[in-house]
Amino acid sequence: MTVHSEVINDQKEDLTILFAGDICPMGNIERSCTENNYNMIDPEFRDYFGEKDIFIANLEAPLTKSENKIIKSGPSLKADPCGIKVINDCGIDIVNLANNHIMDYGKTGLIDSINLLNNNNISHHGAGDTINKASAPLRVKENGIRISFFAFCEDSFNIATVDQPGCAPINEKEIIRLLQSEKSHADLTIVSLHAGSEYYPLPSPRLKELCKNLIHYGASAIICHHTHIVSSYEIYNTVPIFYGLGNFLFDTDSSKKSYIGAVVKIAFSQNKAVNFEMQSFKFDKTIPSLYELDAKEKDDFSKRVNQLCEITRNNDLLNMIWILYTSEKYKYYYAPNLRRFRSSLFLSKEKKNKTLLHFLKNESHAEIIMEGLMQQVYGRPEISAEVRAIYKDLMISDVTFLTKLKRIVKFFV
Repeated sequence: MTVHSEVINDQKEDLTILFAGDICPMGNIERSCTENNYNMIDPEFRDYFGEKDIFIANLEAPLTKSENKIIKSGPSLKADPCGIKVINDCGIDIVNLANNHIMDYGKTGLIDSINLLNNNNISHHGAGDTINKASAPLRVKENGIRISFFAFCEDSFNIATVDQPGCAPINEKEIIRLLQSEKSHADLTIVSLHAGSEYYPLPSPRLKELCKNLIHYGASAIICHHTHIVSSYEIYNTVPIFYGLGNFLFDTDSSKKSYIGAVVKIAFSQNKAVNFEMQSFKFDKTIPSLYELDAKEKDDFSKRVNQLCEITRNNDLLNMIWILYTSEKYKYYYAPNLRRFRSSLFLSKEKKNKTLLHFLKNESHAEIIMEGLMQQVYGRPEISAEVRAIYKDLMISDVTFLTKLKRIVKFFV
């Protein structure tokens, strides 16, 4: 089943942790749970999920019946509390709550989710009543090993404060302080980061540098999510970094009927990662069902991941790809939307202001806008035809004629 594996250290395996990407039990998944017909995991995968000590995934939506969604930029997600059935069915032990949707239905949505998880003996971290609770580590002892789990998220009207609930922010100085103070309590420290640009298959130079810096201060493994597609990975100072595992069990109203994701199983010794294996899968949202890729799909998946990892290791190439991406994204998405939200007659002042503020506060949005503006003011460096060809091969652009026409219409409404 495994499509990627790597030995990191030649030591005895004492603990295995299985990591999955985003869970959003909406749509057909929710319907299956409501009808008690949620046995959507292939038996072979079910056995694989059981071969671990700890299973952790990202819960991308509150499990609540609340109808009071907050005013924000982007879609508001939630799932019926019956969605807890698929989390239990997979054998997931821990869910990360530090993401850009867990606060979509405010404090009620968060508290409903936390209470539901507690009642089902599923641990959680990354969000809470206050910033101190959200940032606190989840401490687990397994096979005699002390593991501390941290989870942090980029800013998206979801960040906790000293007296308001929400998620733990990605504040590098504060994360470093937490990692250093946790050394006496943990043999292993696992960091989850909800960060990156959606559907961009590589880390930004900023995210790559952040992850490496956190390793210097004690992270034993770093798992990123948010991009909804499988990204690259790298081993830095014998510590694995996975920049994106894609969706796990995720169904929203989308034209895509299926997607390919990955789970990663990392084996640890008493104090460091020993090896890992990456397993790909396809999730068919119409059934819904999760199943193994066929031989050609596995080969294509493996080649793509190898290509992404090669680019990630090459800083110059990674930077050039990033420049091409930010140039296109700024031109066809951010610039039109910034104009639209300032001039639209059909959006409330609060919606306009919050959208503009979101673009400036959110780290991934802000860095694209900044890079795009820098290119507008100072010009763009020369980029070879070879690099352009690599970029074109990597990206599936939505910038069609119809897309451009829709954005022109949106500008006026």
